[in-house]
Amino acid sequence: MSEEDVDPGERIVEIAALEEEPSHGFLGRIRNGILRRVAGVHALDFLFGAVFGFFREMGDLFFSSTKASSSRSRE
Repeated sequence: MSEEDVDPGERIVEIAALEEEPSHGFLGRIRNGILRRVAGVHALDFLFGAVFGFFREMGDLFFSSTKASSSRSRE
């Protein structure tokens, strides 16, 4: 059942009377808060990817150098 199928009925008069327009900067503050969180998530995603890539490259470098040195010592 989707939201379009639901009939909410008549609006409650007392609650409708309390309805107010948001202040001028309200939507801007909401948007900035969302963008700040999204920027933080992108920064953390990049940081973890960079750290993981760095350690993977260092591991590849270490293990490739140990393989080369062990093959030379056998000869």
